[in-house]
Amino acid sequence: MEAIDVTSLLNEVMMSLTLESQPSVRCFIECSACYILSKHPDAVSLVFEMMKTSQTVANSNALLSASFSILYHHCMYLNAEKLLSKPLLDETLQKITLWTCSNNHNVRSFSCCCLVLLSRVYDQNSWEIPQFYKAQIDFIKELSDYSKLLSKHLDKNVYFSKFNIIDDLCLLNIFDALPQQFNILENECVTRRELESFKSRMDYPVFSGNFMELPKPVSLEQSDYIIRFKDLTEFTSLQKKITPWQIMATNLGIEFDRGSTVKGDLVLFASLISKGNNLGGLSRTGEIFGVKTMVVNNLEILNNKDFKSLSMTSEKWINFEEVPYDTAPTIEYFKKMKRLGYTIVGVEQASDSVNLDKFPFPRLSVLVLGRERDGIPVELLRHLDVCVEIPQLGLIRSLNVHVSASIMIWEYSKQHLFTDSSLTGA
Repeated sequence: MEAIDVTSLLNEVMMSLTLESQPSVRCFIECSACYILSKHPDAVSLVFEMMKTSQTVANSNALLSASFSILYHHCMYLNAEKLLSKPLLDETLQKITLWTCSNNHNVRSFSCCCLVLLSRVYDQNSWEIPQFYKAQIDFIKELSDYSKLLSKHLDKNVYFSKFNIIDDLCLLNIFDALPQQFNILENECVTRRELESFKSRMDYPVFSGNFMELPKPVSLEQSDYIIRFKDLTEFTSLQKKITPWQIMATNLGIEFDRGSTVKGDLVLFASLISKGNNLGGLSRTGEIFGVKTMVVNNLEILNNKDFKSLSMTSEKWINFEEVPYDTAPTIEYFKKMKRLGYTIVGVEQASDSVNLDKFPFPRLSVLVLGRERDGIPVELLRHLDVCVEIPQLGLIRSLNVHVSASIMIWEYSKQHLFTDSSLTGA
């Protein structure tokens, strides 16, 4: 069997923490790092080194906060196994203490709280805590913000108070049991049945054996502060957003049945737009409201950092086409779509524009968006079938192109896609 490069493996796992991801996924990554450290304790030096050089990577604050959690769980695991040494605990405190004065609130808060949590391990082993750290920890305990965070959150947080990084380590706990501790809606957790279907299609040769075995009993105790969705619906409103495991299924190449998802015939022509963040936001809005196709100047934009920061993986669910950012290809595209029965609708303030509240969208519509700042070029206006503008009350001349497009897309969806049976809350 080929030997595993533990350093490279742990480095890849740790660097993935700098990427935007859902809480359950981040928990899974942290647990993966802890699992590696449980098999290769000496690799903890890499975590120390990555904390030291974290400012050289993007999203360093997320990496640091996760590193504190990994070090805490690693020390707790070693302590439970009677393998923790005082020098390692001293070094861990020293590395974390460096960040208690960070200018980032999350990093500062989490480092302070982890220091307090780890200081309890000294008492459990009857070790003397170094005087410098003891003075600092005593000071942290006196600060109301951190004492409140400790007493109301971390002390009652299953992930920090009860979760055993080895005994409780399985996907069912990470993607179902733990999320329920944080009041995530039940339909946004991954059930045992779905995890079984994932298992047959996933290949993690590094994490073999018990780490990925399913099903495995959930050993976390049902405590008083576990609040399930069915217990809350009678007296409160809950925030409900995306379902993170649907994204996980996509990233694993698993076909996902989108069920009642509705798609219209609206084509969003955005080739004139150049900014990645605007295009990413349009992709996200278009996917949510059933846009059939989005046309861009260059398909490479889908890999753009600014695009991805706002698209939220919507590009995986929407059809994209490429039409170069030039007059001739754009006119040819308009002519082609007209032959297919489409109406070319420009979002523009023109002398003959129709107010949006009085415009009935044709089912087959191409919604043309103008350039940032300049709008739709004059040479293209005569190739449009109609210009539609959004009524305004204020003094500012125009809206951001993403905002304008979102209003237009919503109006199209309202007219053609949303019915009493298909309407769902955002």
